[in-house]
Amino acid sequence: MDIGVMTLLTDESSSPYEVARALEVRGFESLFIGEHTHMPHVPATEYPGERGELPPGVNRTYDPWTALMAAATATSRLRLGTSICELAVYDPILLAKVIASVDRLSGGRLVLGLGYGWNVPEIENHGVAFADRRDVLHENLEAMTAIWTQDVASYSGQHVSFDQILCWPKPLQSPRPPALLGATGPKGLAAAVAYFDGWMPTGYDNFVRGLPLLRQACEAAGRDISTVRITVTDRHPDSERMAFYAENGAERLIVSKVMTQFTPATLDRELDTLAAVVGEHLHP
Repeated sequence: MDIGVMTLLTDESSSPYEVARALEVRGFESLFIGEHTHMPHVPATEYPGERGELPPGVNRTYDPWTALMAAATATSRLRLGTSICELAVYDPILLAKVIASVDRLSGGRLVLGLGYGWNVPEIENHGVAFADRRDVLHENLEAMTAIWTQDVASYSGQHVSFDQILCWPKPLQSPRPPALLGATGPKGLAAAVAYFDGWMPTGYDNFVRGLPLLRQACEAAGRDISTVRITVTDRHPDSERMAFYAENGAERLIVSKVMTQFTPATLDRELDTLAAVVGEHLHP
């Protein structure tokens, strides 16, 4: 099982370049970064994370694609991902070009961690009804995949539609960068199996509760569960949990450091401490 780190990179943290380089030197497999296009000044939706506390810097995150491209320039092996990109708020034609560009320029190292989003005003400020966000996300992913896999691309859906367009470059990874869904519950797992390359649960409890739902969804869809790539996120990993994840099909563990602001003064100390915990899985 590979080990990555998930964090929020902001104008107040260490740069994407510095964080990525520090991770690769220590043998971490990947860097995943969170994003919010903006945050409402007055919170209207409770944060679903641990203890309900908003992570520091959540309203200052870099554009993820620009930050990941900066991280790519500092490294040669490190996988680069989003956790989580709220795909429903994007124009799929524009984003298809951005993602394909980052994937090609990084040497095919991009991983798409995608989610439906939890912040009602943030999503609706983009003109997307909160109740429609799941359907919009599914269509956006299908539409982008059509662009990536067809020389002359067309797509017709309820929310997205275009006919016979040319859009290059195509991603280096074929047919697309791995697309993982961060979701829970029967509907979320069914969607992960139907539309995505894999599943991205957050936390030990969600992983345990989700495994039987994933099996059921695969059986219902006639999909081999071994084809569902699993990346699990955990803020509190230990040897027992890491062994459990690996034994139950997780190919990657992302250690969530969203409550930590990596700064030039703390970056090396934080990563050395983490490396001591997960060292058996690192590949310097």
